[in-house]
This record gives sequence, C-alpha cells and structure tokens, in this order.
Amino acid sequence: EGQCYWALGSAYATIDQLQQAADSFNICYQLRLVSGDSASLPSSLRRKGLAMFNCGNIRAATEDLEGYINLMQQQTDNGIPRSPDNSVAHQVEALCALGKAYHRVGDVNSAADTLKAALNLAHANVEKVSEAKCLLAFASLYQDLWITKRSLDHYQKALEVFFELQDKDGETRCIMEMGRLQFIRGETPVAIKSLEEALNLARKSAQGSTQAACLMAVGEVHLAQGDYKQTQAHYQKACQVCKEQLDPFGEATGLCGLSKASLGLGQPYAAIEQVNEALKIRKSLGDRKAEAECLRLGAELYSCIGKLAVAKQTCEAARQLSSENSEILDRARAEVIMGKILAKSGDIEGAITQLQKARDLHANATMMGGVKIFLDPHELGDCLYELAKVYMSAGDRSRAVGCVQQMEKIFFASDDAGGLAKARCKLAVLLSSTGVEGPPSEEEKAESMVKLRESMEARKKHGNRSGVAECMLSQGVIFCQQGSTQNGTDKLKHARDIYKELEDQNGVARALVQLGHATASSPQGAVHFEEAIALYHETHDQVEEARTQMFLAELQQSLNKDQVNKTWHDCLALKREIGDVVGVKKCIAALITLADAQNDSGNVMTLSSELYELAKQGEDADMASHSLYHIGKVQATQGNPTGATDTLQRVIQLCATAPKSTKALARTANSYDLLAEIFASKGHTEEANNAKSEAAAARARGGLK
Repeated sequence: EGQCYWALGSAYATIDQLQQAADSFNICYQLRLVSGDSASLPSSLRRKGLAMFNCGNIRAATEDLEGYINLMQQQTDNGIPRSPDNSVAHQVEALCALGKAYHRVGDVNSAADTLKAALNLAHANVEKVSEAKCLLAFASLYQDLWITKRSLDHYQKALEVFFELQDKDGETRCIMEMGRLQFIRGETPVAIKSLEEALNLARKSAQGSTQAACLMAVGEVHLAQGDYKQTQAHYQKACQVCKEQLDPFGEATGLCGLSKASLGLGQPYAAIEQVNEALKIRKSLGDRKAEAECLRLGAELYSCIGKLAVAKQTCEAARQLSSENSEILDRARAEVIMGKILAKSGDIEGAITQLQKARDLHANATMMGGVKIFLDPHELGDCLYELAKVYMSAGDRSRAVGCVQQMEKIFFASDDAGGLAKARCKLAVLLSSTGVEGPPSEEEKAESMVKLRESMEARKKHGNRSGVAECMLSQGVIFCQQGSTQNGTDKLKHARDIYKELEDQNGVARALVQLGHATASSPQGAVHFEEAIALYHETHDQVEEARTQMFLAELQQSLNKDQVNKTWHDCLALKREIGDVVGVKKCIAALITLADAQNDSGNVMTLSSELYELAKQGEDADMASHSLYHIGKVQATQGNPTGATDTLQRVIQLCATAPKSTKALARTANSYDLLAEIFASKGHTEEANNAKSEAAAARARGGLK
C-alpha cells in the first residue's frame, strides 16, 4: 500500500498537482513508519519534504528534510549502504531544498551552511550534475540577497559545468539569470546580449519551458524600462509557449507578468482577469507561495481601481497565507501593500503605522561572512519609498527625506541601478519641497539638482524611457516651485509627450496634473485637470480621479467658477464609492463653505450635521469644530441664540485641543466674534466685550489679522 501511495505521489508530482503529491507521500511515509519499513523510510520522508517545499508549506518541509538528513547521517554512521532511492544526488537535492527553505524563513546563515554541505557532498562523490545544481542554488541565494557579484560568479561556474555536461537547458538558464543580474547592475547592453543568447539557445534546442522563461525575462526588462507594449508582447508569447508545453506553472507566471503590462497600458480590469486566472491555476496546483503572490498582486490591482474594501480583504488573505507558510518576506510584502491601501483610503496615520511595521520586518538584518545583509534590500528600499510618501502626506518632510536617503544607501550597496536612480529622483523632489519646518535651504536646492541629474543620466544609460519621463516631470515640478514656471511647464510637456509615446495613460495623466498645478492661476490649469480626470476615468483609477477632482474644485473655487459646486459633488460621490472617509469629510466641509457663501442655511445644516457625525466617529476635532461652527452660525441667524451660544462654546472647547493650530485659532476667534454679536443683541455688554477680547487674543496667538 505504501508503494502504491509512493507511485501516486510521483504521478501527481509529474502533472504538477503539488498538494495531492504532498498528501500521497505523507500517507506513504506514515504507512512505512507504522509497518517498521526502516529501509524505505528515508526516501519517503525525502519525497514528502520536497513535495511540502514545492507546495509552499515551508515549516513542514523544513522538519521533513531535516529529519531525512538526520536519518541519512545515522545510516552513514552505522555503515548502512545507500539504496537506489537514497543516492548522493538525492541527498544533495534534499540539502539544496532545505537551504532554500531556511532562506525563506529568514535564516540566511543556515541556508548558506546547508548549501555548502550539499556542494561538499557533490564534490566528494564527483557528482557533476549535483555540483551544478548546488552552484545554481548558491547563485539563486546570492541573487535573492542582491549580492549580485557573487551571484554572477556562481552562475558562471555553474555554466561551465553545464557546458561540460552538454546540458543545454542548464546553460540557457544560467545565461538568462546572468542577463537579469547584468540589467539590475545597470549593464543594459550586456544584459540584452545575454538574454538574446539565452533565448536563441532555448529555441535551437527546442526547450519549450525554458524558452518561455527567457521570453518572460526579456519582458521584465521592457517592464522596467516602461515599454508596456513590448512587455505585453513577450508575456503573451511566453503564455502561448507554456500552454503548448502543458506548463501550468509557467503559464501562471506569464499571466502575472501580463497583468502588469495591462495595468501599465491603462487596462486594470484586464489585469485583474489575468491575475485571477493565474490564481485559479496556482490553487489547482496547490502552490501556496505562488497563490499568496497572486493575492498580493490582486490586492494592488483592486486598490488601483478604487475597490479598497476588496483590496484590503484580498491583502489580508495573502498575509494570512504567508503567515501559515512561514514566509517572512512574503508577509512583509503583504504588510507594505496594506499600508499603501490605507494611504489611498485617506488613513495616513494607519498607513504610517502599517508601513513602519513592514519596514521593521524587512530591516531584520543578519550577519553573513562578517557583513550585515538584509533578506531583500530591494524590497526594503521600496518599503522606505512608500513610507516616505505617507510621511510627506502628513507634512513630515524631514522623516520623508531620511527614508529616501536610507533607500539610496541600500540600493547603492546592492548594485541596484534602477532602484538607485528612482531613489535619487524622489530625493531630488523632496529636497526642493517645502515642509512644516519651512522652505528648502540653498544647499538642499543645489543637492536636489545634482541628484536629479544623476538619476537622469543613469536612466538614459539604462534605456529606461519611463524613468527619463519621471525625471523630466520632477524637474518640471522643481522649476515651478522655484518660480521658473515657463521652464517647468516645458519640462512637464516633454514628460507628457514621452508618456504618450509609451502609451502610458496614467503617466500622461500625472504630467497633466502637474501642468494643472503649474498653471493654477489661470483657466488653463482647469483644462489640464479636466484632461487628467478624463484619462483617470478611462483607466478606472478612481483614487487618482477623485484626487484630481479635488484639485479642480479648489482651483474653480479660487477662480469663482460656477461649476465648482458640481465638481465638489462629483468628488464627494467618488470619495464615498472608494471609502475614503477623510476625503468625504474634506468634500463636505468645502460644500458647507460654499453653501454658507450662498446663504443656503438649509443645506449648511444638512451637510454640517452629516460632517459632525462622521467627525465624531473618527474623533476628528478639526472637522467636528468646523461643522459645529457653521451649525452655530445658522442657529444665530435663525433666532436661536441659546442654541448658538452652546454650540459655539463647544467649538471653542474643541479648538482648544489644538492650541498651536492656526486654523483652530482662527475658528476660535470667529466663534468669539459671533458670541460677541449674540451677547450684544441681548444687551450683555460686559460679556460681549469679553468675547471680543478673547477673539483678539486668539488672533494674536495665531499671528492673524
């Protein structure tokens, strides 16, 4: 019976039914354990461990493979000869898988030690095929840790062994991975040459699955360069090859890559469909790690179209699955995505807390060979980038700059040319921005231009046209901030044109938004915002559409445009649909101000009551005082002085919770002004004079007129 389950597990593994293979080998192991079949026990434990590893159950895989290694050591110590099912090659395979498992739970040193043991065993027994596999495993470990030079060295050594063995598939995979690493290091011409060589070799030797992998590697390069059309073409071809080769693993990977191209081309619903198809395949295979990857990608895509509740639910499922799998990095990745979703929903404090948690997980460093390393410095850098964005949303420029400076150091140390260019571009914008601490210094402005120039040069060298456009856009923003509006506008238009050539609709929209800000003193600014809104609507990016609607409404309000009321209502409807409570409150507050200016007391009361309830739920003293002030104002004008007095005193109490806020002090002063009028109308001269004095004092504290 045990032998039958062994055969069944092998059959399931052959057709990529990973969970069923693991279950079958588990039953086989249990049967052999019960029957006392000590000779066959190690092989069934090895196959069970490998199957558990392949389906993403890392904790179980680690226990099983450690158990197998211990059994083999006992047999060696007792002089028991190896069986055909427990050859040196089998033991090396198990050690390589165990090394990878240690890495995935964050134990890098155990991973390296285990791979060394595998390599020594292969050398001692002159197992060339096993030696090549060990070198590949080491190269992959260094690649994941972004120790690119050592990774390249190991791929080169493995390539030499595969060449000696005339293993074309092994040769192709080594050359392909070397091409990937060369691109990461910024050696674009060399990288493209390597990838083309790998693709040609795969085609000549009719390696279907490897050919698909090479096509996807080329697609990754185009994706990094912002050429979404070429990305799409390569991933579509890869998916086609995988289908022909009956390779569901490859097909699912191709679909995930294809979804990123679709998103870049402004087709988020097509992207979601592709990810869901990949998720279905991976679930059917029982690949839990890859399933979690699909869920994370799906969460990001749902957040792009404003489906934030679905995005949170999907991200939570990914986080839960990663925790069950004991995948420390995957869990950290899910935490980053959750932070981004919270930021889009307007919960900046929640986003900061979430991203700080993710940063701490990613920053869990270890010592390897006397050097401090991170499990994935690239992911840590990206996490710091997202944290910097939310710090800026909170007005904390100093901490945002600190995050991006750390990001720059990490990318520099890990030879990540693309990441380094991205960090320097972001740093340039932050250094030239005005924060709560005031405007940038002359030194910061000078450093900003140096960083931007370095980023631009690197991206041109890397062939990254999308990155060049981003640098142009950033340059335009900086010029406008420094008062050189014409130069800034020219740069923004150039960025817009590059994005148009790349068919990057969201990139075009981002450029139009900045053009809107640059020309905000004129009706042309509104035209740019309206064009951006139309593009965001076309690409279903509700979050950015609502954000730009708010920019447009604020501009129309400053220009006294008749459409302003409709624009605020449109923005409010989008914010409600997205679930952005902070945005909803801002829109209602603006509509209250408009209704007040139009003496529409009925609308003021309705909107203010709604705003107060929302503010009370979120313990938002600012919005609560804003709504109550307008309620009190209406009460005063409608002959309810007692109610108005009580309401305005509540406003003053709420504003007192923010004694240094200029906005709160202004609202306090205005409330006392109204109270003075109410007291004067009743003939309470002393109280009226006291209220006037309090109003003057509040304005003095806030430096207000």
